[in-house]
Amino acid sequence: MVGSSCYAAPPQPAAKGIRDYPRRERTAPTMSVTLHTTLGNMKIEVFCESVPKTAENFLALCASGSYTLSPFHRLIPGFMIQTGAPPSTPKGGSSIWGEPFEDEIRPTLRHNATGI
Repeated sequence: MVGSSCYAAPPQPAAKGIRDYPRRERTAPTMSVTLHTTLGNMKIEVFCESVPKTAENFLALCASGSYTLSPFHRLIPGFMIQTGAPPSTPKGGSSIWGEPFEDEIRPTLRHNATGI
């Protein structure tokens, strides 16, 4: 259901068919990824300076095609969706380093509004 493509440049304004959302983070995103789904596209802005290891891992997995055809495995209308587990490893895959890495929890990155 989902494929991904990565952009190696600062994100541009939302393209037609991609809903823009108000930013809560003061730091500008440094990269973006577009999820292509059967129901339309979603733009994900990645804050590489705020969460460098998480961003590097996510972008490398996108570039390698790891998320291609990943299903949305949890949908709660009006609240959230979850995706990302590759079909071949439904319980989750490995990081690009082959082992877990420390969470990069940042108080300034809030998950209380539209966005990821």
